[in-house]
Amino acid sequence: MIRAKENLARDLGGSQVSLESQPKPIGIRILLGLVAFAMTGGIVAAFIPMLTSKGQSADQAASLFKVNGQGVSQDEIDRLKKGSPIFAQVDVPSVLGDDLKTLLVGVLVQQKAVSVDTAKIEIADKDVNDQVTKIRKDNQLEDTQKWTDALAARGYTDISFRKQVKISLAAQKRQKEVVAGIVASDAEAKLIFDLFPEKFSSEAKVVARQIKFADRSKADAALKAIKAGTDFAKTATANGAANGGLVGGDKGAGALSFPAAVSTPVLALKAGQVSDVLVDGKDFYVVKVEKKLAPVPKTFDEAKAEILKQVKTSKENGALEQWQNNLLFGAKLESTDAKWVFNNPVIATVEGQPVYYFDLVKRLYSNQQIQQLLQSGQADPSILNTFKPTILDGLIREKLATVIAAKEKLPVSGPSTEVINQVGLYHTRDFKLSEDAIKALYQKTQANYKAPGSATLFEGSFATKAEAEAFRKAFTLKPSSDFTQAVINAGGTANELGKMTDTDQSGKTAPQVIASVFGGKLQTAGAGSLSEVVEIKTVVDAKAAEVVRYTVTYALELVQPKTQTYEEVRDTVKAQADTQERQKALDAYFKSVLKDYKVDNKLKDVMDAQAKRVATAAPKSVAPAPTGVAPTATTPATGTAPTTTPATK
Repeated sequence: MIRAKENLARDLGGSQVSLESQPKPIGIRILLGLVAFAMTGGIVAAFIPMLTSKGQSADQAASLFKVNGQGVSQDEIDRLKKGSPIFAQVDVPSVLGDDLKTLLVGVLVQQKAVSVDTAKIEIADKDVNDQVTKIRKDNQLEDTQKWTDALAARGYTDISFRKQVKISLAAQKRQKEVVAGIVASDAEAKLIFDLFPEKFSSEAKVVARQIKFADRSKADAALKAIKAGTDFAKTATANGAANGGLVGGDKGAGALSFPAAVSTPVLALKAGQVSDVLVDGKDFYVVKVEKKLAPVPKTFDEAKAEILKQVKTSKENGALEQWQNNLLFGAKLESTDAKWVFNNPVIATVEGQPVYYFDLVKRLYSNQQIQQLLQSGQADPSILNTFKPTILDGLIREKLATVIAAKEKLPVSGPSTEVINQVGLYHTRDFKLSEDAIKALYQKTQANYKAPGSATLFEGSFATKAEAEAFRKAFTLKPSSDFTQAVINAGGTANELGKMTDTDQSGKTAPQVIASVFGGKLQTAGAGSLSEVVEIKTVVDAKAAEVVRYTVTYALELVQPKTQTYEEVRDTVKAQADTQERQKALDAYFKSVLKDYKVDNKLKDVMDAQAKRVATAAPKSVAPAPTGVAPTATTPATGTAPTTTPATK
């Protein structure tokens, strides 16, 4: 698979509490996931009912099933399948095909349910015209013919498209009604502040000097001089920078003190470091960081306004999530085609609260890694099935977190993924990361902090060790600018190996030669470094005698491999160790409380039933009729009454 299976399973589980999980302003929008596409202004086109290719509404076309009385046609299904490549296997009689069908039908149910819920909201024609004008301008379709062609390619006319824009605007208006009146409390804000204190600090700043150039060659020349030892402040003054190019003064400068393309690399520099030439538009910059000023933690009063705004956004998203779920799982379904029944059983209950199969497949097939596998045709259904218990564990934990929050009256807020974050972190708030855990992770992952060695190598090979030693001594005392010619003049064989690294496996030379350069004892010789004499034994074939040669290697532009010390990378390792060790604490907490709540996991029964259903629906091979026997005629049933089912059955 694209990634290690255990890592992908962890991501799919959805119960991992991210340390970056403070409420984020993701906007007031419907989170329909993988098949939704934004038009403009936060409108989501995926929840407007699709048109047929002739511009008819779905209610006028033949309905395969109905959602709250509104029909879904074959054209709508085809359009949705065409709009997302992951649905390529939806018609394949397999567990994978059945999963994708559940996902596809669920999305259509959600679209229709939202459409019905917003049908009575009035939208002015002017608002529709303004939105269409904006869409045409944003998509460079102001030319009438281009606009007409673009609509036709998607099955619309100008009139029918405007109708759909009107429905979308109504849905957007409905969202505002759903979140109207939502406010954040001080208690909710204080909880976020206590759980994520490191997120509420002043920005990191630097005391720096900056030189701006209009010419790249002048910037390059100045940088070269500075690296050679020229005083930065004097160079800045000489190039027209006031006050020696000082930026920020003693209080330091944040990101906004530098041009957009300059701020990020500058703030990443360490004290005393000088940047490369940085380009921002037509200007060129060279910056030196003289001092780093660490972020200063804010008090709750200082951060309160910022947190209240984040919590309000989070609560609005939670309300929209609940609105969507109520519409989806409360929809009344009428099936007129058995092929498109919404197979969405309850796969678990937590204190009586249901978890549905649609939630599981949505999380599984929304994962980008899984989507890539599906689109490449490499998705193995048997492997995909192994992820489902992990995903369900995550969904169960999310329900459990909601139950715990209500029972303990915790002031948590937001969608289910944020509620579990807050509950989990609240119950592991005493977690402390030890220095030993950080050091242990560094030792385990030390290879990740190794900078590779490199050099341009020239090899001299001699028949005897004495010849090689003599050449090495002579070249060290009187190095030549042409190592290759020097080897030939000494009676050896020269080989120009070119640029090589300490981990080279190209086979250009023996591993002993690489080891003699990167890690061996070297002698400076002219512009390069000379290795010790290395004995190389080779066997040409099974019958030939062993061939022994002696080599000396000359390295130019040598950079030895270097592993960053613990002190150099401690902050990076600490962040990784904190994530890993805290996750262990969170896992332990949720496992410990499971026994206190009634949880019923039904996934195995559901998957077994699905496998049987798929096997039954798979085409059977039919034996040819005996010669002379006419095939049995089959009369299609007529007048079959539609069946009515709730969306959760």
